[in-house]
Amino acid sequence: MNLDLLRDSLADVAEWSDPADLRDRVLRKSRRVGIQRAALSAVAVVVTAGAATGGAFVLTHPASQNAPATRITAPAASAPAPSASASTASAVAPAPDPRTVDLRNATIDVPTWPGNSSFITSGCPAGQRRFIDGSTAANAARSTTYTLPADLSPVYADVDGEAGDEAVVTLFCSGSGSLNAELLLALKVRPDHTLVTLGSVVTATDNALLAYDDDDVRTDGHTVLVEVWGHYVSDGGYASKQLRGYKYDNGAFHQVSGPTSTPAPPKNVHDVDLRNTTLHLVGLGGCSSGCRDVAVRFVDGTGQDTTVTSGNAPKRIHQSYTYTINQTSYSKIKNVDTALVVDTALVTVTRRAPDGSSVQAVFAVAAGFDLAGTGIGGFAVIATGQDGVTAIVSQRGVGDLTEVTVKTVNGQQVRTYRLQDNGQQWERVS
Repeated sequence: MNLDLLRDSLADVAEWSDPADLRDRVLRKSRRVGIQRAALSAVAVVVTAGAATGGAFVLTHPASQNAPATRITAPAASAPAPSASASTASAVAPAPDPRTVDLRNATIDVPTWPGNSSFITSGCPAGQRRFIDGSTAANAARSTTYTLPADLSPVYADVDGEAGDEAVVTLFCSGSGSLNAELLLALKVRPDHTLVTLGSVVTATDNALLAYDDDDVRTDGHTVLVEVWGHYVSDGGYASKQLRGYKYDNGAFHQVSGPTSTPAPPKNVHDVDLRNTTLHLVGLGGCSSGCRDVAVRFVDGTGQDTTVTSGNAPKRIHQSYTYTINQTSYSKIKNVDTALVVDTALVTVTRRAPDGSSVQAVFAVAAGFDLAGTGIGGFAVIATGQDGVTAIVSQRGVGDLTEVTVKTVNGQQVRTYRLQDNGQQWERVS
């Protein structure tokens, strides 16, 4: 070839191979692979050389997170350019969408449960299980059952860093002996629409299974964020919530953020920073149809919680609320059932829904509230919407009574309340 003609051809190719334009092309082909500026320069050189010799370049996606960011090859000058059909066939197809799989009627490999509790691992053995309508036998000898409840919607997100989303879903194992454990599973769909289990998202702490709030699982990038309760307790009741993050790497999930140990249960409400702890709040909507317990992890007086507001499985209604602590005072309340005088915090809380509507309530909060005697919480004394109350102005303890200043349609009033004989609900005495 004439040298002048070759020089002009190379100049044309260099003008076509603008690095900024090429960077955009490469980034569109590989949305998860970060390509550094130096790599882009290398791509530009290879493309220019390939174009000058009549070749082409191939961008290969990494097979795993630990693979090199890119692998670029330039065929020899004598090699023919790959056809469009060959290039398409060699591309890595994304995994099928897990939303197209009925998880409650599928075969799932249940992994070994985290922790060293033989009570759980024997009652909830690992192995392949075929679910029908969300249920299958776990251990017939123990009369235990695996369940995927219909009202616990999976979280769909990319948690393994590869193309396509996975399903993160809660698996329950329940049966005789007060066994009611839960396992957070990450499931990936194979090309044939069968499932492969990536593993348990929540790892063990102190070699013990951890319980978590199955209504408050979400993701941030490839990290799964979980509101962890603490060590699993068969009869329920946990001290506090901790936000922990878990990430999938090298074939298993590992904790990457949040606390790594569980706090000791508080002995007295005065020992607790109520604006920075988990409060178990009961009866905010009234107890006529059953008192519902919400556990809100407060940070600087504000917290969020997804709450079952009404209905029964599988048609329970889940609603996310924001909670704010407005006022706190302390008192000593006598429990009529036990005749014990308990140090109590009177806490005014506002719960706000996404639509802007809100409700206020005064809670009588004490230590050792839950079944395990480890939590901080209590029952609502009075809430807006009850007994003509439209707003709560202030509250304080007066002996065994709780005095609350409220607003009603008739103006501001001071009312007093006393704990009823059952030790749970409050009654108005003036």
